[in-house]
Amino acid sequence: MKKTVPEFILDGSIVVDSVEAFGSIIKEFPDRPELLKMYAEMLAAKRLKDAAIEQYQQAARLFLDAGRLFQSWVSKTLQWGLQRPSRDQLLEFHHAVANTAQNSAPVDEFIKNLTPAERMAVFSQFRRIYAPAGKTILKAGDFPRHFEGRFSSLPKAPRVKPCRLTADLCCGLFCSPASRAAAPA
Repeated sequence: MKKTVPEFILDGSIVVDSVEAFGSIIKEFPDRPELLKMYAEMLAAKRLKDAAIEQYQQAARLFLDAGRLFQSWVSKTLQWGLQRPSRDQLLEFHHAVANTAQNSAPVDEFIKNLTPAERMAVFSQFRRIYAPAGKTILKAGDFPRHFEGRFSSLPKAPRVKPCRLTADLCCGLFCSPASRAAAPA
């Protein structure tokens, strides 16, 4: 099957480095959320904040319409990075996510099953990274290099001295729950 222009752009075979050229491609293919997101990234990089916000918003809506909740969330997060959302905008988006039929991808099902507070907690910890297409970044079982030196093995648990009183006499004021559990019966 013959590839289309958007597919060449999305796979990196065609690189569009002009805002005007990308804008004309968007006019020709306005229903491709991946292109809209790429265009928004270009606009944001060129400091065209308002235009980027509009494109991210459009991409998020199209991703939602297609049931692609994760991609919609990514677009919204990038939009919110440029313009902090109001409480009503957040609630509206969470309501739209809850009422969207996802495309059965595991990540989309995960997102749909989270409460709004859980979604915000999970995604507030996400960081966007760029990786070259078609290259293996990490093989199963390998420890990520960027974690080296950040984490060490957990320290051994401190030895708990049992409470000197029996469990039924312990008031709990001077010892920990662990020492109460270790108290003689």
